[in-house]
Amino acid sequence: DKKAATDVRKKERSDYEATHQDYANTVDAVDRAIARLKQMPQNIAQNSFIQTDLAKVANAPVMPVKARHALVALLATVSNPLDVQAPEANAYESQSDGVIKMLEDLTSKVQAEGEEEAAAYNKFSCFCKDNQRDRTKSIKENKDAKAEMTAAITKLSTGRKDDDKTIEGLEK
Repeated sequence: DKKAATDVRKKERSDYEATHQDYANTVDAVDRAIARLKQMPQNIAQNSFIQTDLAKVANAPVMPVKARHALVALLATVSNPLDVQAPEANAYESQSDGVIKMLEDLTSKVQAEGEEEAAAYNKFSCFCKDNQRDRTKSIKENKDAKAEMTAAITKLSTGRKDDDKTIEGLEK
């Protein structure tokens, strides 16, 4: 039981660690992208934003396909600011709000997976503690039973010796 649980837990942990670094990098890029999106359009030049943080987020290996497509579509609409007219403030904010929500959802997903990993570790830890406690209890009970059996065998052996002496005395 414990070996199988340990093997499963090691695989789960290995899988989590394999994606954890990507998640950490993605969350950092998402946080920067959200902050810049909330400041746009007047405070940040679109080219610097588009080519740095948002592009990093769009290319992250853990980015869901739907989210990647939405970011690529956003990038396509503002790839050359000289070719397009400035959108009305509300229309642009509406697009940003959708992207911000998507990025915040991605951040929530990453955090939820981290919490799931912590819960899986706690469950495994409790299993190990329970298993150890049960084994310790079983060992103690078996040692006690062995001591009782040894005492009973000794008593019976002593009783038999006494009976053998009695029989020997009667045979004479």
